[in-house]
Amino acid sequence: MKRADIKIGYLCNNHCLFCVQGKNRELYGNKSCAEIKKAINLARKTCQDLVFTGGEATLRNDFLELVSYAKKLGFRYICVITNGIK
Repeated sequence: MKRADIKIGYLCNNHCLFCVQGKNRELYGNKSCAEIKKAINLARKTCQDLVFTGGEATLRNDFLELVSYAKKLGFRYICVITNGIK
């Protein structure tokens, strides 16, 4: 089974000194909801599983909307990489 990992942004509430993302948060910001939905659509063409990653995904105001959108497309598994702090 193929899996797609989609980086949905760089927001993070940890600010770890050792973070490899560091300045990426400032340089790249966050993708729009429309950009992420486009990536989700593209991923669904070849993948059954989806992982949301990049910063702390649950800080996005539209996070649940993105999960619902992916669910409607029929992904088998929808996972999120989180620090569990929010």
